[in-house]
Amino acid sequence: MTLLVYEKPTESAYLSIDGTFTNPFSMSIDGRTGGTLDFQLFVRNGDTTKWYDDISVSTISGTGNALVNGSLGFGIKLQVGNKRPTLEEWNLITPGAAADFTDVLGSIVSADVTVYLPFWIQIRVPGNQPANVVKDIQLVISATEHLI
Repeated sequence: MTLLVYEKPTESAYLSIDGTFTNPFSMSIDGRTGGTLDFQLFVRNGDTTKWYDDISVSTISGTGNALVNGSLGFGIKLQVGNKRPTLEEWNLITPGAAADFTDVLGSIVSADVTVYLPFWIQIRVPGNQPANVVKDIQLVISATEHLI
């Protein structure tokens, strides 16, 4: 599968997908005070011989999903769309739940390698946490892949 994640809607800015962390996504929250960060990322088709539908984005953690699903106060939420979700909209989203795109990238006639599908990610860290570096949370892009 050649769906890639980007920080900006530009072709050269995709994030590492092979586990080598050559261009990882990173962010920082002070665990002493805790906090929440939300930011926009994009999904794009990088293969002119394929098209995709049923696209979704989710998160997993190698140390268990407690860092993703909110059970320990930590949480990651995802929302598809171009508009930044309001606080009320974020509150309606379940931590750890996948976000589904309604768009497709291409058709049986041609691949669409120009559209960047936007989504938002929110990361919450509770306060009073010891200093820690978390390196094993991954974004997972799932889709049905079709040959042209």
